[in-house]
Amino acid sequence: MDSAAPWCRVCLRDPDGRVLGEWRLDGDGAPSLRAVGEIAQLALAARRIGASVSIEEASPGIRALLELAGLSAEVGIEVGRQAEGGEEPVVEHGQEVVDGGHLPL
Repeated sequence: MDSAAPWCRVCLRDPDGRVLGEWRLDGDGAPSLRAVGEIAQLALAARRIGASVSIEEASPGIRALLELAGLSAEVGIEVGRQAEGGEEPVVEHGQEVVDGGHLPL
C-alpha cells in the first residue's frame, strides 16, 4: 500500500512556456520545508538557464509553505490552483510550485 500523498506537480518551462519536463512531488504526510527548499533550488537553477518552474495541482500544505517562506514572488514561482468541480485551473502570475519528493538537480 502506497502511503505517499501528492503535494504538487513541478513543471520546467522554456522561455516560450513549453514544458521541458515535469515531476510529481509527494511524500508521507504533510509537506516539509525541505520540499520547499528543493523547489527553490530548482527554480533558481532554471532561472540561470532562462527557464522557469511552475507548480500545478498544489496541495494546500505546499501552497501554504511556499507562501510562508516568501518564495512565490521572490523566486518567481508560478503556482496553479487545483480545479474544483470541473473548473479550469487558474495560474497565478509570478508564482511557481514544485512537487516535493525527488527532484533532479
